[in-house]
Amino acid sequence: IDKAIEDNNWKLSVRLLELMPERSLTPATSCWRKVVNMCAKAEKSRKATDLLLKWVEEAKEGKIEKPPLNVFNTVINACEICGEEQLTLLVLDAMKKTIDTDGNIITFNIALKRLAKQGNTQGCEGIIIGMLQAGIEPSIVSYTTAIAACVNAGDPALAEEWLRRLRMRQAKANFHTYNTALAACLEKKDIESTKIGSRIAAQMMEDVAVEMESGYKGSAE
Repeated sequence: IDKAIEDNNWKLSVRLLELMPERSLTPATSCWRKVVNMCAKAEKSRKATDLLLKWVEEAKEGKIEKPPLNVFNTVINACEICGEEQLTLLVLDAMKKTIDTDGNIITFNIALKRLAKQGNTQGCEGIIIGMLQAGIEPSIVSYTTAIAACVNAGDPALAEEWLRRLRMRQAKANFHTYNTALAACLEKKDIESTKIGSRIAAQMMEDVAVEMESGYKGSAE
């Protein structure tokens, strides 16, 4: 299996994993992890999901350890990349049942990315509220992704509101955050959006000035 993974041969790694029980061998947890991760990174979301769910069943029978959270996240991300929404929900449900968690910041950011592509601003807001209620502080990636939803929804006012909210949480908007917010303003192309864009640009320049004075790295890179 290690050699197959080294050669980037996901099909062979899967076949070897499946052959082990036929040879009366029990694959170790590490084998499952390597092969599932291999399939996910190769963007073979269906195979990665199938193997992960088999792993879950093996764990239920006490044969091996449960899949860790980072493996669930890897498979969820592969499902999102491949546009397999139903598989994403299936894996999320299995994760909740198997390790009794809704995930960590990586899981939430993956979910935010999916909603942002759909322009689902309310969904993004719900996830970030859920993060805060669970004691998980949203990262600047979380906020930037929520702002990206505003671009796809054509809602520059909400993009500006997210900038206000992240500042209230002591988060630092970066170059990508401001560019995304400005993109929301450019999409509408009306007077109000232009005014909002001007305010956002002015705030960005203020952050640049603060960074230059304080030497802070990251605020407006």
